[in-house]
Amino acid sequence: LTIVGDGPELAALKAQAERSGLLAQRAHEAGKVFFAGWQPQERAAQLLADHDGLMMSSLHDCGGAVVLEAMALGLPVAATNWGGPPDYIDPQTGLLLEPTSRQALVDQFAQAMSALATDPALRARLGQAGQEKVIREFDWERKVDRILAMFENVLGSDGLGRRA
Repeated sequence: LTIVGDGPELAALKAQAERSGLLAQRAHEAGKVFFAGWQPQERAAQLLADHDGLMMSSLHDCGGAVVLEAMALGLPVAATNWGGPPDYIDPQTGLLLEPTSRQALVDQFAQAMSALATDPALRARLGQAGQEKVIREFDWERKVDRILAMFENVLGSDGLGRRA
């Protein structure tokens, strides 16, 4: 497990991992947790591409762009059903976890990690469906085409607001 980012809980989480014998010194130490800290976008994207999935547990960074980045890479995603992620994830493309309480959310993420870690078919199915959705709904060329179609509809077919 690689945790990207920092914040007020970082020191406590590292200490907990160390006490539990789970603190990794580098990414990909089997059965351990590596804390990558804050990373610039390019490095964070590299780390994401080098992993098997994304767990987006934040209630503060709720825009969800990283969810789309993971889906575009064909990675399965589990995210908090809050803010941006529900705009992108549906039951066919990922796992949305309800933030009903702190413990319930922790338990749901643990279950999601276990399910994705032990079920390669689930990882593949969610990853493929997510990637297809990103291409179908969030590709820049398709977005431009939709925006142009809206402008043409508003302005009329001659582009001057006059209907042909």
